[in-house]
Amino acid sequence: MGIENGYSQNDFEKPVLSAFNVSPSNVDITSGSTTLTITVNASDTSGVMTPTGGPYTYFNGTQYNGSRWTLTSGNIYNGTYTSYLVLDPTEIGPGSLTIQVAPWYFKDTNNYQSDGVSNISVNVTNNNSYDFDKPVLSSFNASPSNVDITSGSTTLTITVNASDTSGVMTPTGGPYTYFNGTQYNGSRWTLTSGNIYNGTYTSYLVLDPTEIGPGSLTIQVAPWYFKDTNNYQSDGVNNISANVTNNSPNDFYKPVLSAFNASPSNVDITSGSTTLTITVNASDTSGVMTPTGGPYTYFNGTQYNGSRWTLTSGNIYNGTYTSYLVLDPTEIGPGSLTIQVAPWYFKDTNNYQSDGVSNISVNVVNLSGSAAPSVGNGSSSNPFQIDSFSDLWWISQDSSRWAYHYIQTADIDASTSINLDYGKGFSPIGNVTTNFTGSYDGQNYYIDNLHISRPQGNEIALFGFVNYGTVKNVNLFQPNITGDIRVGSIVGELINNSGQFIGNHVYEGFLKGNTTTGGLVGRLGSNSHIHASSYTGTATGYPSSQNFSGGGDPRNIGGIVGKMKAGSVVRTSFFDGYVFGFRFVGGIVGVNSGSEISDSYSVGTITAEDSYIGGITGNSGYNNNDTGRVHNFTSSVITILSNSSLVGPVVGGQTSTYEGADNF
Repeated sequence: MGIENGYSQNDFEKPVLSAFNVSPSNVDITSGSTTLTITVNASDTSGVMTPTGGPYTYFNGTQYNGSRWTLTSGNIYNGTYTSYLVLDPTEIGPGSLTIQVAPWYFKDTNNYQSDGVSNISVNVTNNNSYDFDKPVLSSFNASPSNVDITSGSTTLTITVNASDTSGVMTPTGGPYTYFNGTQYNGSRWTLTSGNIYNGTYTSYLVLDPTEIGPGSLTIQVAPWYFKDTNNYQSDGVNNISANVTNNSPNDFYKPVLSAFNASPSNVDITSGSTTLTITVNASDTSGVMTPTGGPYTYFNGTQYNGSRWTLTSGNIYNGTYTSYLVLDPTEIGPGSLTIQVAPWYFKDTNNYQSDGVSNISVNVVNLSGSAAPSVGNGSSSNPFQIDSFSDLWWISQDSSRWAYHYIQTADIDASTSINLDYGKGFSPIGNVTTNFTGSYDGQNYYIDNLHISRPQGNEIALFGFVNYGTVKNVNLFQPNITGDIRVGSIVGELINNSGQFIGNHVYEGFLKGNTTTGGLVGRLGSNSHIHASSYTGTATGYPSSQNFSGGGDPRNIGGIVGKMKAGSVVRTSFFDGYVFGFRFVGGIVGVNSGSEISDSYSVGTITAEDSYIGGITGNSGYNNNDTGRVHNFTSSVITILSNSSLVGPVVGGQTSTYEGADNF
């Protein structure tokens, strides 16, 4: 046995950057220019595309770009990239030079962008007498600071002081002011007193009462307009504000966004592309202008845009806007997809922009192209090694894999199974057509939060139908499993299995079935054994009042097994929890058709609506044989919701009054 061909693993990982360094890290450029060598390692299983730029370096707010990143050793899958930067002593002074890798230049062939790495720095010594100080801004003011524009437009006078020993170059723009998310620019900064070495610069802004409403007007100095003759940019000063009074009847409110949603919020794109429907409500008394774009979505640092927002219900004053986004399984991998409303597309007729709403996310499952486990070949001497949920899913997807041998080598988080197959969850391994005939040794590792919701399905469990197969040492934690007929946590139906089901345990399980439902195994066939195993949690059949669309009825419900056929065995096992069913309900077994239950116990609560309920088994066909029910214990609370007499502490009903040996 070997691995089938035709499975290639889609790569949804972004490039990983590491070993970001610069040499020398301490440099003296007093005597002349020096070249820095900057290196970084980039690795990606799909390969890194050729970078189109280099690192960014900063001194005194001025950016100096290194040469384009070039692969100098290794390869595109794992290689070292190098950039060079010449430090000119007339431009870069003493102090710290900050270097940024510029991660957007590192993308893989799927266009996924690297997260980057932390910035690094170089300590620069330069004892030349050049001026390396940037302009200093101070005395940033607006007059008047309180202004009433109800009666008409008013002009703000905005001033700032700028000083620099080399002199300040003539600014090419003015301050930025903001009201309701809309920017209003003041006139260009003009030197009105002093000189370029120490002077006052002035800008004017006309406040129009039809545009600017009551509230606070924020003013930013726009420091990039203040540079000295060495091109060093000012650090700027804190923003200031002007309090505006405007009692005119104009509408100064920005659009309000609410009810931002995506459907479905959990989506499985394993089988193919799926379309998300994204909606948001927008309201404004003046009316919302037609949006010119749609929401932004992000996966692995790559942006995917939804269709343009379109009004689909209501009106421009209060309406729902809809966008659609197709999720392509070759582009978007498993994980969280972040969606941003892009509020700048929602403006009212006064051009006021919405504040937006909080981002939302969609949980994406994508196991398309999952490869065979990387270790093993499926033979009994070299079993496949299972260490992830994608490995487990891989087994379930092709019946030709159900004769292989497997060992689990790590704990597995199966919580993403809740989103598989549009909410149906995990697909059982093995069915009535193709049984699982191989072996699975969990090696006492855990599978957490396995979810299966197939209420019309038969043979529903982690392993649906096992015939001459081995399942051992499997631990399930908090599984949530729903089926119709022959439902269990570990196996739906187990046949021809003598001694190969051992050491399996379920903790805090929730199991719901209809006919023949057991905590571990739905139906235990002839010549099949359960040894040293346990179930803690709830095993319940559907109540008779529930309109269940499956084909069975809620009987044969047991804490360990729903139904045992002749010649089957349960030994040294226990149940602790809650069992509920209509009839044939037991702490260990719902119906025992003449088989052995020994050295086992049940504790908890057992409830039946109709009849045949017992602490060990609801009904038993075993008649006067000490090899049947022996050495069992129960302290379960037995509750019958009818007046039936077919209820007992050990067994509810059987072919004779014999209770077995040493049961209590």
